[in-house]
Amino acid sequence: MTTRILEVLVLLMSAWTLILGGVSDKMESDFFDNPEITVQLSHYFGPDEPSDAGYTPRGSVVIRSFKGPRFTTSQKDIADSDFLQIQKLAASNGYYFLKALVKTTSGDKIFQSFAHAQSLMQSGLSDILRIHVNPSGEIVAISYALAKNGFTSGTMKRVPHQFNTTVFVHHGELGPQPDTAPYLEKLEHERMAKERGEDPRDNRSFLAKYWMYIVPIAIMVLLSGASTPEEGAR
Repeated sequence: MTTRILEVLVLLMSAWTLILGGVSDKMESDFFDNPEITVQLSHYFGPDEPSDAGYTPRGSVVIRSFKGPRFTTSQKDIADSDFLQIQKLAASNGYYFLKALVKTTSGDKIFQSFAHAQSLMQSGLSDILRIHVNPSGEIVAISYALAKNGFTSGTMKRVPHQFNTTVFVHHGELGPQPDTAPYLEKLEHERMAKERGEDPRDNRSFLAKYWMYIVPIAIMVLLSGASTPEEGAR
């Protein structure tokens, strides 16, 4: 009896191992079927108009699909000299520029935006990135906004030297597909009607179609009926 119980336990453990192995393989397959998407962030806060050479690295956002949409952000601390430059821009009503670079198989995609440097300082360097991804997993748009945290000159809050970025990833979905079966069936009926010499677009009744033939026949019948009594009277 004890031997029989041990055999059953061994079989159950083997089956459980196979199930776990299958789940692990499925999760690993899902991970590699959905590669990572990296968004490289760079910014510009100089006094002049921005140029490609003037942008400096700020950080990155990595989006991956593993057990649901996940992402991680990595950003550098702002150097004291750069922080002073942003403060000067805020005092002179200047602008802060942000650029996002996405590398794809079809080429590089660049998204650019800007904000008032004063609003950036008032937010405590807290901003919001909204990344829009289509059903095929490609980034189609990136929007940029600033948070409202009340970091003003009249408060005792100290503006941190690091960006506090909130990321939202919006995944698009396919809309309802048109029902083409009735339309194709209608086209098939029209084709068969044309082969029979009929016009499938003519929805008139029988009388409306052939009245020009029916009316002369009716007149002839009436005339022939009216002439018959006269001949009998003779």
